[in-house]
Amino acid sequence: MPNVIYMGGFHCKPSKPLPQHLEDFVQSSGDHGVIVMSLGSLIGQLPHDVANLIAEAFAEIPQKVIWRYKGERPSTLGNNTLIMDWMPQNDLLGHPKTRVFVAHGGTNGIQEAIYHGVPILGFGLIWDQPDNLAKMRVKGVAKNVKFATVDKDSFLLTLREVLHDPSYRENMQRLSRLHRDVPIKPLDNAVFWIESVMRHGGAAMNGQKMQISGLVLLSLLVASVYTGKILAFPVDGSHWINMKILIEALHAKGHNITVIRASDSWYIEETSPLYTSITLPIAGIFEKEFIQNVISRLLEIMREGSTWARLKLEKEMWDQSVEMFEKERRVNYLELIQAADLWLFRVDFVFEFPRPTMPNVIYMGGFHCKPSKPLPQHLEDFVQSSGDHGVIVMSLGSLIGQLPHDVANLIAEAFAELPQKVIWRYKGERPSTLGNNTLIMDWMPQNDLLGHPKTRVFVAHGGTNGIQEAIYHGVPILGFGLIWDQPDNLAKMRVKGVAKNVNFATVDKDSFLLTLKEVLHDPSYRENMQRLSRLHRDVPIKPLDNAVFWIESVMRHGGAAMNGQKMQISGLVLLSLLVASVYTGKILVFPVDGSHWINMKILIEALHAKGHNITVIRASDSWYIEETSPLYTSIALGKLNIFEQDFVRNTVSRRLEIIREGSTWARLKLEKEMWDTLLGPGVNYLELIQATDLWLFRVDFVFEFPRPTMPNVIYTGGFHCKPSKPLPQHLEDFVQSSGDHGVIVMSLGSLIGQLPHDVANLIAEAFAELPQKVIWRYKGERPSTLGNNTLIMDWMPQNDLLGHPKTRVFVAHGGTNGIQEAIYHGVPILGFGLIWDQPDNLAKMRVKGVAKNVNFATVDKDSFLLTLKEVLHDPSYRENMQRLSRLHRDVPIKPLDNAVFWIESVMRHG
Repeated sequence: MPNVIYMGGFHCKPSKPLPQHLEDFVQSSGDHGVIVMSLGSLIGQLPHDVANLIAEAFAEIPQKVIWRYKGERPSTLGNNTLIMDWMPQNDLLGHPKTRVFVAHGGTNGIQEAIYHGVPILGFGLIWDQPDNLAKMRVKGVAKNVKFATVDKDSFLLTLREVLHDPSYRENMQRLSRLHRDVPIKPLDNAVFWIESVMRHGGAAMNGQKMQISGLVLLSLLVASVYTGKILAFPVDGSHWINMKILIEALHAKGHNITVIRASDSWYIEETSPLYTSITLPIAGIFEKEFIQNVISRLLEIMREGSTWARLKLEKEMWDQSVEMFEKERRVNYLELIQAADLWLFRVDFVFEFPRPTMPNVIYMGGFHCKPSKPLPQHLEDFVQSSGDHGVIVMSLGSLIGQLPHDVANLIAEAFAELPQKVIWRYKGERPSTLGNNTLIMDWMPQNDLLGHPKTRVFVAHGGTNGIQEAIYHGVPILGFGLIWDQPDNLAKMRVKGVAKNVNFATVDKDSFLLTLKEVLHDPSYRENMQRLSRLHRDVPIKPLDNAVFWIESVMRHGGAAMNGQKMQISGLVLLSLLVASVYTGKILVFPVDGSHWINMKILIEALHAKGHNITVIRASDSWYIEETSPLYTSIALGKLNIFEQDFVRNTVSRRLEIIREGSTWARLKLEKEMWDTLLGPGVNYLELIQATDLWLFRVDFVFEFPRPTMPNVIYTGGFHCKPSKPLPQHLEDFVQSSGDHGVIVMSLGSLIGQLPHDVANLIAEAFAELPQKVIWRYKGERPSTLGNNTLIMDWMPQNDLLGHPKTRVFVAHGGTNGIQEAIYHGVPILGFGLIWDQPDNLAKMRVKGVAKNVNFATVDKDSFLLTLKEVLHDPSYRENMQRLSRLHRDVPIKPLDNAVFWIESVMRHG
C-alpha cells in the first residue's frame, strides 16, 4: 500500500577495518578465505551435539571460521575456527576474504550479507528466519540446512556447495549491486517519509498489514512545518540498531524524539542526547532471558525433530504474550495499522522479490550500510594472514550467541579444514574442534569485515541487517535461516544466486563444508552479489535521505494521500535500451504523436544531455516530431493510421457529435473502427507488456488514487512542469486589465480545436456574463455570442498563464499534461471529460475536491455558468489545489531526474 516504505538494509554500511588480531586471523586464511557464522544475539549457544558437529565440519575445511558463539566450547573445534562472544559482523561480511555467512536468517544479517555480497548458509530456526532464508534460497544466494536433522556430513556438504559453487557468490554480489543501486538510501528514505507524515498531518497514506521488522510504532505529532515531535516504540535487540540510525538522522534534522523502552531493555539506553525516553514496566515477551531461553530450547527441539515439543514451546510463547497483552487496554490492531500514514520497509527491490506496493511504502533497505572502516590492528593482522585465501565472516546475530555443542563443533571442524581464515562471532563454549584458522569473538565489526577486500563469504543467520550489509559490500552468503524472517530472507538470496543455505536441523560437518566451499569457490556467488551491490548502491537518492525526506514531507503536508490507481501511460509507448557502455547507451523511442510528444521530447532532451544516442521512430507525416534534430536521429516510417492527424481529428469530431446525440450504437461503431485501425494482427500485447523492463508513468501519488505498483513502475508525473515565464506584453496587459476579478483560462487541447456551434455559443455567452477576463484557445468559427471580456487565441502559453497570480480557474478537457500543470501551479479546474483518459482524470480531480465537471452531452449556458461560478467562488477548490501543488513539489528527487536515473539504471544493470 502507499504508506508501506521499503527500507531494507538501512543499517548496512561499508565494512570498517577489523581489529588487528581479527584481521591477522582473516589474512591467515590465505586464498581459502573466511567463513563467518552467527546465529544472532538470541541464539548464543546451541545443543552440544549441534555445536560439535558444526565445529567438526568447520575443522575439515581449509577456510578459517569466525564463529560468534557464547555456549560451551565445542569439543570438536578445529584450529581454523575462532569463537567470539561478539564480532564485527558487518565488517567481517564486507571483508574481501569472507566467503560464506553461516546465519540464522535474521533480517539484519541477511541484509548485511546482501549488502556485502556474501552468500549464506542458513539455519532458519524461528519467526521470520525460515521465510527469509527461503527467499534467499530461491534467489540462488543461500543454501539452508535443517536444524532438526543436520549432521556433520550434511552441514559440510551444504557449506562446501555454497563455498565452491560460484553462482552463490555471483548471485549475492548481483543482489548487492541491485540493493545499492537505488536513487535514495533506505535510511534517508525512511526519515523522509516519517517527516512527510509529520509535514502533511497523517492523512491517508494507507498500507496493508506487512512485515515491519524493526519499526513497530512510529507516532508523529506535528510541531511545525520543518520539525516535529516523534514518538517511537521500537523492537529491542538487534532491531534497535536500525531504529537508532533513523533516530540519529531525524535528530540531526532538528526533530524532538521520544522513545518508549522497557524497564529491562537490552540495548535502549534510558538517557541519550538523541531522544527522551519513557520507561514502561514491560515484562514477558520482551525479557531477554525469556527470548534467549526460547531460542535455545527451539534449537534443541529442531535438532531432535520433535513436533510435540515444538508445539508445547509455541504454546508457552503465546501464553506469555497473551498474559502480557491482556493486562493492557484492548487495541484494534487493524485500525492501528490502517491509520499509519507511512510505512518504512527495511528492504529494497534488490533484497525483495517483486511485489506491488502502495505509494506510501518507502523502501529504505540498506540505509544502515556504509563504507567499511579500517579494522583494529589485531583484526587486520589476522585478516591479512589469510593471504589470497581470504576470510570467512560468521555471525548468527545478536540473539544467537551460542549454538548446540554438536553444531558449534561441526562448524568449527569444517572451518578448520579450510585454508581461509574465519572470524566467528560466538559467545558459546569454545568448540573443541576449533582450528587455528578460526578467530572467535564476542563481538566483531561486521560491516567493516564484510567490506574488507579479503572477505570471501558471510556465514549468517539471514537477518535483514546482515543481508543488507552483505549486499552492500558484495559478499556472498552461506545462510542458517533459523527463525522469524531469516529463512525467507535467505531464500530470496539463494534465488538471486548470492547465497547457499544449510539446514540447521540436519547439518553436519560434511554438508556444511561442502556448501561453504561451493559459495567460496563458485565465482558466480560473488559475481552475483557484487552485481546486487552495484544495483543497491546505484541510486539517485540515498535510502536514509529518502526516508528522512518522506517523514518530513508527511509532517509538512499533513499526511496527504500518496495515491496510485490504474494509470494512463500515454506518452511512452516503447523505450528500448541497447547497452553500449556503462555510462551511455543507444535508446530507441517510439513515441505517441501530438501533445504527448511534448513529454517525450523533454525526456529525450534530458537523456541527450547525459550523452546517450537516441533514435526516434516517427511517421512520415508526423504532426510535431521533426525529421532532423540535434537531439536524436530519426527513422521515418510510412503513414501510420494511428498517427494521421486527419484520422485522429475526424475521430474526435465524430465522438463529440455522438456524445451530444446520445447514441450508444454510434459510439460502439466508432470505437470498433478505432480498434481495427490501432491494433494490427499477430501482436501478443500481454507478452509485450510483460517483457518491459521499466514503466514510466506520467502520474504521481498526488494525481492518482492509491494502488499497489511493482518495483519497475516509476512515477514521473509532472516532469514537464516548470515555473512560469513572463507573458508577452499584449497578453500581460489583457490579464492586468482584469483587476481583482482575475482571469479564466480555457483550452481543450491540441486535438479539440473547435466545438459544435451550439456548444461554442453557449460557452461564449456564459463567459460574457462574468466580470473575469477569459483567455480561450480556440480554432473554430468565432462564436456569435462572444463578449468583450473574452480573448480567443490559436495558441497560448498555457504553463505561463496557469502560473500567473491572476489566474482563477482552468477550463480544460482533462488531458494529463494540462491537469499536471494545473496541479503544479495550484489552479482549480472546470472540466469537460470528452474522450480517452480525460473523464477518468477529471473524476480523480473531482474526488480530491479540486475540480468540478460538466457533462458535454447535456451542458447548457445555465449549468455551465452555475458550475463555473461554484469553482470560482468556493475557496475550498483553490485551497485543495494549492495543497496538492505543495505535495507535488515536495519530493526528494525531481520527476525528470528520477526518470533519467532509472532508464540509465536499466542500461547499467541489464
